[in-house]
Amino acid sequence: GDYAAAAAAFGSAEKAHDRVGDAIRARNAGADRALALLGAGDEAGSTESRRIFAQKSNPRTNNPDDIPLLQELSRKDAELHLALAAKLASKGQAVDASALWETGCVRLRTYVDDATARIVADDAKTDNLAKDRAAAARGLAAFSVGLDPKNPY
Repeated sequence: GDYAAAAAAFGSAEKAHDRVGDAIRARNAGADRALALLGAGDEAGSTESRRIFAQKSNPRTNNPDDIPLLQELSRKDAELHLALAAKLASKGQAVDASALWETGCVRLRTYVDDATARIVADDAKTDNLAKDRAAAARGLAAFSVGLDPKNPY
């Protein structure tokens, strides 16, 4: 893929979201830009990743509709830690790479656990799947690839 063009597009999106005061979407676009820069092998990817790490907690909201956006930002933060760890490992910076890798893994695990808990809780409200964690996990897997979790086929 054309990572450099993607990075430019995400940078434009970040600025546009910042201009209208949508901090969560701006940070998500910034995280996408950092990932694209790392994918392109651009040295700015490391700097951009660290900027996103510092700004990730800035978006604050009490709107429950923003929860999916915040979860997406949390996932991207974990992915950035993993991508930056891989870059540092390739440069022989094993200690820093290991620390970032561990942090990324913990954050990704937390993201998955939180998403699973939310799905189980949401399902409990509608069809009592909270008692069946395996069914809830299957529902999550189906939903994550665009399928209807309630479809028996």
